[in-house]
Amino acid sequence: MSYIEGDLYTPVEADERHLLRVIFEPLREHGKWPTWRYVDRTFRATGRTTEAHLSLLPVIRLGGPSLREYGLVRFSEPQRTDRTTVSLTVAAGLHLPEFRPYSEFFLRILRLVIARLPEAPFEVPPVTLSAAELKKLDGSLDDAILRLVPELFHAELAPLLNDPAGPRDGDEWSMTLNPAHLDEFTGVTTIEDYLVRLVNWLDEAVPELPEEAVAPRAHSPGYADDGIIARLDAAQTGTRWDLTKLLTLLRELNANHRMENTYATHTLLRAILDHVPPIFGKGSFKSVAEQYAWGVTDKKYIKRLEEFRAQGDDALHRMIRERQDILAFDDLPPRMLLNRLLDEVVAILTAGRP
Repeated sequence: MSYIEGDLYTPVEADERHLLRVIFEPLREHGKWPTWRYVDRTFRATGRTTEAHLSLLPVIRLGGPSLREYGLVRFSEPQRTDRTTVSLTVAAGLHLPEFRPYSEFFLRILRLVIARLPEAPFEVPPVTLSAAELKKLDGSLDDAILRLVPELFHAELAPLLNDPAGPRDGDEWSMTLNPAHLDEFTGVTTIEDYLVRLVNWLDEAVPELPEEAVAPRAHSPGYADDGIIARLDAAQTGTRWDLTKLLTLLRELNANHRMENTYATHTLLRAILDHVPPIFGKGSFKSVAEQYAWGVTDKKYIKRLEEFRAQGDDALHRMIRERQDILAFDDLPPRMLLNRLLDEVVAILTAGRP
């Protein structure tokens, strides 16, 4: 069964609105969405941590057989790199006034495309869209904003695009759309109406939930605390250690934890424990647990993580057998244990030791 968690209408604070603006400005000025490196460095220059404020933006999660998310920001690939393209979705128009006309323009183009869908009795032919054709359909369209159509469509409805080449630069662009789901958006006139249709398209037959079952994102913390991840991300600039892999492992752990993927979460937690010992000046996690100068309580916590490593071995290395595997998602250790370890990692990095 599917469910919806979160909403797209929770008001955003000034800092989060500024982050949206950082993403939007390159599109407005140059007609292209920026890279993650640009967004991250530009937002950090204001003294704020990008990841922390990104995590506070409204998002909808659609659960069930596969978890899907739709929020105000979209990335061109699941694992972010410096070259990953960052874009705003139509939903961002609800929160960034200067972007709202672009969201409404997208809906205007979408209506034009749907109106000219071909009627073929025996096939569903693709729809080719170009700047010249749109100009013929509506002569009032401004050339400057017409250049942005490929960028807006690729940011919003990438699964409907048959064109692997991606957005084109300049005035003479064209792209091919798969019309299979375009009918889902027939008659859409407002951003709010579009978002309702989009959710239904992403996950058909989403049932109604009682109000108490629908929780905003901020009330659904990851296994690894988002605030600690943001502090780790901020610590990267002042340490000799490359934290890229650690941050990626933590984000993947949280994503798999939300989906209750038993083996992935066990494996990723084990990988994190094996990854961090050099930061403590040790060669193994066993040495971290036994030899690092922990307080009395913290030492007990870290020893429990060391004991978990055998459980991680179970997830990774137990061979197939005739009996059912008994390892379960709820067998994960309390999230507090990992977060105490990560908190100490941040303390070491920010203190410039070992």
